[in-house]
Amino acid sequence: MTVEEKLSLAERLTAEANDYRDIYNAVSGMMYYLQVQKHREILNLFWSRREDISFSTAKGRAAVEDFFIRETDGNKRKKLQIAGTYLGVEAQEENLGVGDLESRLAANPYIVVAGDRQTARGVWFAPAIKAELGEDGGLHGRYEQERIGVDFIREDGAWRIWHYNVYPDFTTPVPDDVFDDSRYEGRTFDDQGNPNEEHVNFKPDEGRPEGMPEPYGPRSIPFFKPPLPGPYETWTPDEDLPIM
Repeated sequence: MTVEEKLSLAERLTAEANDYRDIYNAVSGMMYYLQVQKHREILNLFWSRREDISFSTAKGRAAVEDFFIRETDGNKRKKLQIAGTYLGVEAQEENLGVGDLESRLAANPYIVVAGDRQTARGVWFAPAIKAELGEDGGLHGRYEQERIGVDFIREDGAWRIWHYNVYPDFTTPVPDDVFDDSRYEGRTFDDQGNPNEEHVNFKPDEGRPEGMPEPYGPRSIPFFKPPLPGPYETWTPDEDLPIM
């Protein structure tokens, strides 16, 4: 193999590695933002700017925005009203998402990049635990086992989600008390509906060790921890991810 051939091979392998990394990050980033209920950011950060995007049966940008933004915002506002009625949580924008839990994985990826490196497609398993406030003010959850199929398109040098299809395997409720002994270290509210920034139990539990994270409950709001990593030049202690 000549020097020129070796350089060409190295360039091709580097390009392929970068493609796969960026595609992984687009899907993983979307899952992370789903967990913290940042649906507007999902479209802005990870989806194509084209008009012909699709999310399963939602075809076209307007339909996808209806699903990701207007429909989800409406549901959050409805749940915030329920939280106000039963839990005393104030109806403020920063409290949207109270009680929502969507912990979703993107596992076992299988990705194929087109020869021209302008489009790609991949499939993932996407199991999830989800929970939300019910009409009774209680937390109700379910387990979902799904697969996703995603088409990607390169825009301005970045890989973005173009078409996103969901293939459900099964969905099953989980017992409401499954969250009673869970651990949650996010922002919560006390019994009077006031923000509880110190992450102590809003229902004191004498048997819980001091410093144990807050159980996930109907007053819990999704939050970023750890934050998604950003670009940096060299590692310093400040770049280290927070300990969970």
